[in-house]
Amino acid sequence: MNRQEAYEFLKGYLDNEFHPSNDYQTYCHLRDCADVLAPPQPDPDTGLAPCGCGGKATRSYSSIGCVVFCSTCGCTTKSVFFASEAVKVWNTAMGWKGGAE
Repeated sequence: MNRQEAYEFLKGYLDNEFHPSNDYQTYCHLRDCADVLAPPQPDPDTGLAPCGCGGKATRSYSSIGCVVFCSTCGCTTKSVFFASEAVKVWNTAMGWKGGAE
């Protein structure tokens, strides 16, 4: 079972079978666990998924192309010609599959 499958299973179980009225504290704990397993969501303004460290990703342009980097840990992509390609490389590295999880 991968992370996405675990997320879907746990969310489905909590939504369809587990009754929060029986044990609300356990229900809340399991919902928090499911949220941690959820795939990363890109920022609506930049289209960039958050870094694995939790930092914010930023695009940088130069004469040789575009890179995406994390201002917190310094993780970066290779330089590519198109900004859209840099975003795709970054998001793939951070676990985002374009909604096709």
